[in-house]
Amino acid sequence: MSLVELETPAPGVRLLRLADPDRRNAISPALQADLAAALDTIAAEIAAATALGTPAAKIATASSAAPGPAVAAAAVSPGNASPTTSGAIAGSTSPGTAAVAAAPAAPTTSGPTSDSTSPGTAALGTVPAAGAAPGTSDAAPDPTSPGDRPRVLVITGAGTAFCAGADLAATFSPPGLPVYALRDRLRATYESFLRVRRLPIPTIAAVQGAAVGAGVNLALACDVRIAGPRARFGLTFSRLGLHPGGGCTHFLVRTLGPQRALSILLDGATLGAEEAHRLGLVLKLAEDPLAEACETATRWAALDPALAADIKRAVGLATDGDFDDVLEFEAWAQASSASKR
Repeated sequence: MSLVELETPAPGVRLLRLADPDRRNAISPALQADLAAALDTIAAEIAAATALGTPAAKIATASSAAPGPAVAAAAVSPGNASPTTSGAIAGSTSPGTAAVAAAPAAPTTSGPTSDSTSPGTAALGTVPAAGAAPGTSDAAPDPTSPGDRPRVLVITGAGTAFCAGADLAATFSPPGLPVYALRDRLRATYESFLRVRRLPIPTIAAVQGAAVGAGVNLALACDVRIAGPRARFGLTFSRLGLHPGGGCTHFLVRTLGPQRALSILLDGATLGAEEAHRLGLVLKLAEDPLAEACETATRWAALDPALAADIKRAVGLATDGDFDDVLEFEAWAQASSASKR
């Protein structure tokens, strides 16, 4: 039985639920593996839908002939290609889909992400259309339909806790492990939830209860956090004699600034929902954070997926890049979106 559940509560919305309430959704080795697999499934669905939405993929799907040079040449849409995009990368097919031609190469900061895969999903092949039996052929999904691809992801936990953090007994056992071996194990744990950051779609954490340690990191890896009145954010690493990990320092400094981040981490503080909201760690408080998150996700899923992805990417560039990079990206992304109106 999987410890992570995937649902589709509305067209274009994926709900990922940590489903080990007896252990307060702690990231045990089993949950870690299921979480990584679930996020990889979502990434593959996005990559497949994006590839099937390119002009070349539409031509290949409509034709019974093997894809040839003419199909490959059509892979880059003039309306979406950036000045640095010079061709296509090899695509792949899976059972249940017709041959899919190559998608555009991943753009640099000077071009929009429209009709392209993100660095975190580019290596993933296509998957069968929803409902298609393995080994059968099915029509390419309409990329303008919200139900054809994941457009927004909501993450929550079953029961009273969002996520109690890493399973410390499993993570740090047996005693006496060399530092390098423990470091590699920790990186694998981090990677299971940091996959969220590589998704090109908006992500929302619906925090209904306690998030502790790595559980806070999972919430902070999402673009937006909506918290319920019983939510708690426990940055308690120092109280356990541990240095923060899993990107915690980065997330807190980026969200709260270095002074407040340092104080919280040295104190091993736990923030209640209202304080987290006041400090900007949480976007919104709601009596039912999951319902609020799904409502928000449904609204965002109604946008063109390329537009939503480009807005998310522009915000990321504005956070970490300089003004000229953002301006250049905005010019291409706005031109791309205008060409579809």
